[in-house]
Amino acid sequence: MVGVGLMTYFNRTGSPSKDNRMYLEYISKMGDFVAWLLAKKYSVRLLIGDVAYDQPATRDLMADLRKRGVHGEDGAILDEPAVSVDQVLSQLASTDFVVASRFHNILLALMLAKPVLAISYHEKNAALMASAGLADFSQDIEQIYVNKMIQQFEALEKNAERIRLQLQRNAIACRAALDEQYHLLFKDELACKDAAAMATLRQQGTR
Repeated sequence: MVGVGLMTYFNRTGSPSKDNRMYLEYISKMGDFVAWLLAKKYSVRLLIGDVAYDQPATRDLMADLRKRGVHGEDGAILDEPAVSVDQVLSQLASTDFVVASRFHNILLALMLAKPVLAISYHEKNAALMASAGLADFSQDIEQIYVNKMIQQFEALEKNAERIRLQLQRNAIACRAALDEQYHLLFKDELACKDAAAMATLRQQGTR
């Protein structure tokens, strides 16, 4: 199963304009890619990154597919908008690969060691992919090349096991680094609490 994360994207400012050609082009190209996945006999789970803003994108993608005569029979397309982080994690966990635009869809997929193809709307997405060793699996949302997406996805398929192991190692290293940061940030506070506890014990011992 492939998780396809959509967003309602108009431009770099994030604000709708009278000219929505970029949004329509994004939906059309994602439709091209999803149709290709379905032809490859993959099932597709539609993911959204923001329940308040991104549901129009899933509706428009489904409409685009219907115009092509692609209906996703027999549950080939799952469209179940998540309303919590736990639901997003559960949906991502059920996938084998993820193609997404929203930062936290990409981040959570990487945490779960899912091979990811990022359709990046911001440099932070590209930086995240690079830090995970997946810089070659990213495209700019305003310059999507579907043939390149297909090539990138096929490379993810070919190297899936290696990429999953790499992401698992990255996740372990990141957790260790985070634990160290927490230790450095809060060691003084813990030391103060320990000192206060010892002082209390001494006072009780003199009574």
